[in-house]
Amino acid sequence: MVLTHIECPKIIPGSSFEAAVELAVDYCIRNDILAEFLSSHRAEVCEVILTEYGEEMHIASEKEISREEGLLKGREEGIRALIMDNLEKQVPEDIIIQKLQRYFSLDKEKVTAYLSTSKKEYVSIYGEREKI
Repeated sequence: MVLTHIECPKIIPGSSFEAAVELAVDYCIRNDILAEFLSSHRAEVCEVILTEYGEEMHIASEKEISREEGLLKGREEGIRALIMDNLEKQVPEDIIIQKLQRYFSLDKEKVTAYLSTSKKEYVSIYGEREKI
């Protein structure tokens, strides 16, 4: 038996998800929808629904966190690549700063921090002979 639509009672705004699950199970029992099964296994059914809901929420949350971390890492790599490329081409620092502010909407303090870190990295890669 496949149920495609059930008209459950209205949930009171502010009610917990647990309360909504309990109301839905009560509704099904009263309306003879899997009534015998739900009456016998009410606690297990509610637990499974709540656990799966929690897992789905957790998975969605983890995906969002991972996506945000990936975007941040990609942004950091893009900033680093822009600076390193411009340093290799001996682009004046004020032009690099303008590019960082324009392309990444960075404030002066963050630009200075990124530039300082990248200059140190540049020197460690190319040595003192090509120091900026």
